[in-house]
Amino acid sequence: MNAPQGITYGTLVIGLLCFAAELADWYPGLKPLRKAPLKYLAGLAPFAAMWAVGALMAMCAGGIVGWLTDWFVWGAGWLGDGALIYGVGGERQAVAQGLSQPLTNGGLAMTLIILTIAVIRMKRAGDNLGWSHKRGIVSGATLGLSAGVAAVVAVPLASAVNMAGAWIPGGTL
Repeated sequence: MNAPQGITYGTLVIGLLCFAAELADWYPGLKPLRKAPLKYLAGLAPFAAMWAVGALMAMCAGGIVGWLTDWFVWGAGWLGDGALIYGVGGERQAVAQGLSQPLTNGGLAMTLIILTIAVIRMKRAGDNLGWSHKRGIVSGATLGLSAGVAAVVAVPLASAVNMAGAWIPGGTL
């Protein structure tokens, strides 16, 4: 049995809720942000890194990681659709899914290495960054393949991972 293909507004809502929750949790206020912007912007780095991990997971076409991510995105879509329908009176509607650049074997190997590092970091993060890491992965997985995000972030991310994967064994692009 396969999960339905495609993403819905509900999927995007879940991803954007996680993104908005992270920004609301992170935002130090305008005055401190103007005084030391790099100090505070560095606080978004764990979320951004885990967002990239979530987007890479969504790009996995097969295997356990791809299958689990597909089912997770499908479930997030139903949760978000339920919130739209019963929460604010909306309706379920499919949205354009971006064409992601496929990951090569080297890119998939790098994704697996990056995912392993992410899992270890999440286990060691403790209470300080635990929620930030989780929100990043959820947001990346749910938003990473939407048409608006895929063209801007997912394609360069896949290209970078594919290139890193090609360099590891000493190959060429």
